[in-house]
Amino acid sequence: MNPMPKKAFLIAILMYLVMSVSLFAQETTMVFSSFDGGGPSYNVIIEDQSILSYFASRHYRDKNHASMGGAGYDVIITFTALKAGTTRMTIQARSPIADNYDLPYDVTVDENLNITFKRIPIVSKLLLERYGDTTRSYEVFSNGLSNGLFRDYNYVGTIDPKVMIQLTDLIKDCNVNAWNGFEHPDVELEDKIFYGEAEGEFFNLKIEFDDDSAIEASGCNVFPENYRLFMKRLDELLLDY
Repeated sequence: MNPMPKKAFLIAILMYLVMSVSLFAQETTMVFSSFDGGGPSYNVIIEDQSILSYFASRHYRDKNHASMGGAGYDVIITFTALKAGTTRMTIQARSPIADNYDLPYDVTVDENLNITFKRIPIVSKLLLERYGDTTRSYEVFSNGLSNGLFRDYNYVGTIDPKVMIQLTDLIKDCNVNAWNGFEHPDVELEDKIFYGEAEGEFFNLKIEFDDDSAIEASGCNVFPENYRLFMKRLDELLLDY
């Protein structure tokens, strides 16, 4: 018997490996709703695509959808585990007439290629007032159809939904969650600072997330850890938007 040529042998090995991955890879799905004529489209961003892959399909709920206006359908996103590891994933929904939002997830694939998604709560509203050494205010909000920004009580305009995720990441990086319940007011001194009769700074901060959790903090010449860092990076994100 003639030995198998080297090229054919390598191809056979490659086919075996591909078949093995297909046999043992784990899959899971997410389902999102949309409709013809302006319903949201969905985009999946996976930071490390060597860990997880996906494909999306559309399933209409009515077999006569072609003759209907605004027929509803499901977008079925099927994820396949490729190797063990962790990554960040974001699902973006965009529509001219429906809600626009980003959904971030921490994704874990274990050694058995089981997939776990952990939804990351994102900022839905941020209110900040600072007076004194730095006088500035921000209001960032999401109402579903759009995301907006007020700066120094003036409406700046709409902002990209990704800004809400950037705010969420900034809050995590500066451990602002630990600020919740921080209260060090001084009403008399705050009045003097407000009218320029004393030096210093006071602030009021409230942050709401889309899972109904919140952070509230305030202080006058007493500040939580990473206060200056957070305010600096917040200005970098929003001041020139």
